[in-house]
Amino acid sequence: MFEGKSGTEAFECVEMREGKPWKEQVDLYAVAATVHVLLHSEYMETVSEGGSWKPKAALKRYWQTETWTAFFDACINGGGCISAAKRPLEAYFAANPAKAAAVRMALVKQDIMVDAAGR
Repeated sequence: MFEGKSGTEAFECVEMREGKPWKEQVDLYAVAATVHVLLHSEYMETVSEGGSWKPKAALKRYWQTETWTAFFDACINGGGCISAAKRPLEAYFAANPAKAAAVRMALVKQDIMVDAAGR
């Protein structure tokens, strides 16, 4: 277990903010912060509401809000955020093969761009 703060509030997990010991929570918070930037194109700010923390920015109604709400709750407040997102996303892509193909193609394009930039 670790104690202390990172010195950058935007990257401090709940435990850091509350002065509690932390371990993997900082990494799970970083995963949530990264996904937040991908969804919103801005750093994640969190607010405390009803004893738990959540992102301040609202999710758009067409973003599979139940899936992302569960994901952010698990990552920010402790828990398995990857498993919280995995099953619903797999079900969504199974029901929407065109979306799955579009995401696959976007990832292939990104991989090609990263390879080209590394040369």
